[in-house]
Amino acid sequence: MWRRTLLISLILFGLVAGQDATTEEQAPEETTEEQASEESAEEQAPEETTGDATTVSVPGVDEPLVCPKYKCSDKETDTCLNYDDASYTYTLGGCTGDLHCPYFALNVSEAVPCVTEDDPKIDDLTCIEYLKKNDVCVQGESFCHPDYFCKNNETNFYCAKRVGEGKQCQFLDECKVGHICNQGKCIKYWTVEDGEAADSLFACKSAAVKDGVCQATQKTVGDLPKKCQLHSDCTASNGAPGQCVCVPDSKGHSYCALHQSDDLTKEWLATASDGNVEKTAYLYIKAVNYPVIEKASDCYIDDAIDFVPYKKLKKWHKECKSAESSGVILAISAAILALF
Repeated sequence: MWRRTLLISLILFGLVAGQDATTEEQAPEETTEEQASEESAEEQAPEETTGDATTVSVPGVDEPLVCPKYKCSDKETDTCLNYDDASYTYTLGGCTGDLHCPYFALNVSEAVPCVTEDDPKIDDLTCIEYLKKNDVCVQGESFCHPDYFCKNNETNFYCAKRVGEGKQCQFLDECKVGHICNQGKCIKYWTVEDGEAADSLFACKSAAVKDGVCQATQKTVGDLPKKCQLHSDCTASNGAPGQCVCVPDSKGHSYCALHQSDDLTKEWLATASDGNVEKTAYLYIKAVNYPVIEKASDCYIDDAIDFVPYKKLKKWHKECKSAESSGVILAISAAILALF
């Protein structure tokens, strides 16, 4: 059940960060509360999702994309970002003296002047204090360490040790990190072949399940990041439609967004199932904004407000993954919304 809370929080974050999350439902008709949480995870898989600030073409209209160019300059003036409508080109340079460039949106259509005022401070997120063995856990308000799961003993919820591969299980998140309960037994993620029975998308090699059966692998054809001009250039290995996305680079290039079975998509889904909240949030925004983050010009990553959530979550994950917890986040959705 914790997965539902986490993934709802990520949905909220996507809305705050201005993401255009569009998916195709592939979840099975599941009846248990734990299984229902898997449907939520699948519905949020970034099959055809990108940051909308740099997307010019409308999905479904297969015309060549005409993308703006985002160039970096060493020249210092009192205007840090200039836009030339005739050439559809942005040029980002430095500021003179004590001036600095304020945060700006990638799709701004006018020049951005340098300023003296500091940008609004965005507070850091606090590392989560994960609960340990036998600690009482509250669904949606606290998180067991990834070695444990929040189990109901009919009187209360407590953090119980997860069981290993091949062991019998009852709940989807009862198995140790990297594993899922499927057909009553703990198995590794992504090991059930297409067309075979599965209780959740985490069991399927394709990361897609419908009516209790693993669906065909939906993967990008070719190497990532894959260049494109048309949405049809991004058609998946199973024929599912793809999305071609403009990226903020100096050439006006466009690349394919990720599909359901691509490795980065599966990595963030697995991390969510494992219970690593900080890493899940970081990988989620990295996946849904791929390839914009992957191919953007460095100067725009530094100054465009579109990249602030990504940089903040990357720092959160990096600082918290090996550090001792320094505080408790009682509601992950509140922490995500605190980005702004």
